[in-house]
Amino acid sequence: YRKKKSQLVCFENQSASAWQERREMVEAINEKYCTVRKNIGILPIFFIHQTGAKGKTDETYFLQSIEMAIKMGNKIVVLADKNYSSFPAQVDFHHMSLEVKSFLTSSAMEFAEHYEHYSTNAFRFELSAMQRYFVFATYMNFHNIPRAFLSDSDMYLLTNVTDEFRCFPGCDLVHSGSSLHNSYWTRPLLNDFIDF
Repeated sequence: YRKKKSQLVCFENQSASAWQERREMVEAINEKYCTVRKNIGILPIFFIHQTGAKGKTDETYFLQSIEMAIKMGNKIVVLADKNYSSFPAQVDFHHMSLEVKSFLTSSAMEFAEHYEHYSTNAFRFELSAMQRYFVFATYMNFHNIPRAFLSDSDMYLLTNVTDEFRCFPGCDLVHSGSSLHNSYWTRPLLNDFIDF
């Protein structure tokens, strides 16, 4: 059931009616299977975005991901290394840079000293992909956020993440496939994860 229910999909050009049809299907599944409804508050979606990652310079996908997440009724936090002035008011935007050492915690910097690179992707790209969990935890701890969803910035989310998370009572981590880059986290587990 959980594999069928996963609402994370790669970016595709689809018509508005296709998106609406998909959303109605998700809502029907949630209504049928997600009977556990507890007051968990609104879960924010975190997009930690770097411009030009993996050589990408066209950021249309990123802006469309934000737009789609808003349409699904999500609360959004964006931490990005570029100043975006065109975000809607629903987006809690913070300009930062993963390259600026003062933004990273001492544990993220310590992690960099121990990181061993085995990927075919660029060293800096993979290191910053791992350091984003430290950035994510720092923000959650500072703002006392108990749980949140971390999303890659090139993913369309076709659901309201708060409604979706109610389907997983008692879970500290829920992720799609083998990637943690699109995942639900509780703050205690995230802090434990980065405490290496």
